[in-house]
Amino acid sequence: MKPGLFFKSIWSDEDVVELEIEVSDSISLFSFKAYLGQFDLREIISSLDRLENDGIGNTYDMKIGKFGPEHASGALSLSLQYLEPYKIFVTAKCQSGYSQFFGDKVASEASLYFITAPLLLKFFIDELKEFEDKKKDSVYLQAA
Repeated sequence: MKPGLFFKSIWSDEDVVELEIEVSDSISLFSFKAYLGQFDLREIISSLDRLENDGIGNTYDMKIGKFGPEHASGALSLSLQYLEPYKIFVTAKCQSGYSQFFGDKVASEASLYFITAPLLLKFFIDELKEFEDKKKDSVYLQAA
């Protein structure tokens, strides 16, 4: 996989989307499934639009799914920091779904980092809008 963030819709209805999520920093790749509410998707798009328009000095944090053993599916915490011209620093904290391991509930976890660019973020936002309208079943935030 190319470095960046990739979402693919596995299943959806009017309330929720089941996503396959892949995050790569060009060395490591973490792949998992998580659920995203349709309302949350609209909020993510709106917030990313604001980050793009507000420019340097701004940060946006988004969460998909919930962390912890009481939640069956995976989770993603993503921080986008627009700190320098033409660079947006992305930190992804990922957790797979939980499973039994020697009598305990455990989940794999990873923290991955990559840099993207404002134009690549704009492409991602445009793809998310098409994804929301069900014109696309996958979106990709490319690393710079």
